[in-house]
Amino acid sequence: MLKRQAFEYKIAMQGKIEATASSQVRSKQAGLIQKLYIRNGQQVRAGQILAELDRAELVLALEKARNQVAARKADYQDRLIRQRIDIQKEEELSPELRQGFRISSGLADAEIALREAELNLSYATLKSPIKGTVANVEIKTFPYISPDKPLCTVYSAAQLEVVGEVLESEVGQLTQGQRAIVQTVMGEKSYEAILQEINPLVNEKGLVKVRLKLLTSEGLLLGMNVQAQIIVPRRQTLVVPKEAVVIRSGKKVVFTAEKGLAKWNYVETGLENEQSVEVIKGLQAGQQVIVDNNLQLAHDAPVKVRDKP
Repeated sequence: MLKRQAFEYKIAMQGKIEATASSQVRSKQAGLIQKLYIRNGQQVRAGQILAELDRAELVLALEKARNQVAARKADYQDRLIRQRIDIQKEEELSPELRQGFRISSGLADAEIALREAELNLSYATLKSPIKGTVANVEIKTFPYISPDKPLCTVYSAAQLEVVGEVLESEVGQLTQGQRAIVQTVMGEKSYEAILQEINPLVNEKGLVKVRLKLLTSEGLLLGMNVQAQIIVPRRQTLVVPKEAVVIRSGKKVVFTAEKGLAKWNYVETGLENEQSVEVIKGLQAGQQVIVDNNLQLAHDAPVKVRDKP
């Protein structure tokens, strides 16, 4: 018996697993990796040391910078004395005059060089910027690393998302917060997700990028290919199984059983999913729809309605 019911339209998309929180760890300077503390798949905390570069040259540069500061400071104080300025009262000098002596003595530049040397030494220790899982570790102990070659990627496995594209003709039915079902390519397990973001731009292929926030992510890997179905709730409407719709003379027809006879009805359909079709025009609630043995059925042919098993 045909009746109005909720119809769920599903928009299918292909996508990849990405991390909402992810960071490539790079060295800010070139050097040899002396110690490597990580491996692929390892869990790390924010601020944890991942690797250390060879520090020998950096330590020497720091010592040299400190010596330069000491030498330039002596020159700075000598200049004050020659100007009959009590070095114990240098704080009483105007900022402009004091800075002039610092620059002319080379003390200002020496202090900047010292800070640079300290900063470079700190760069020899590579730390994780976030809490997460380590991936893409391809460097072994003692290789040469440079700023253009990342040490690894750290991502939060608890904050994964699906990034994919849908047709521009379907994007008008999407709104943030809609529910989605995600499956791996093998289809072994389903994951629930929420439509998080719709990029308001159609690319040259007529596709729009969307992001789905996964509510659970156990067993999923970064970069994994997945299939998703975004569920679009529809109003209460008449819905028939796909098998009920047949084509006659190029038009869609649904047969109904009335007083033991088959009656064909030209219908106008709307959206459809894997099992059902939305009927917009041509049928009314309460009619008995014929689903089986209808491909060769004729109008007014006698039919017998089977009871449901």
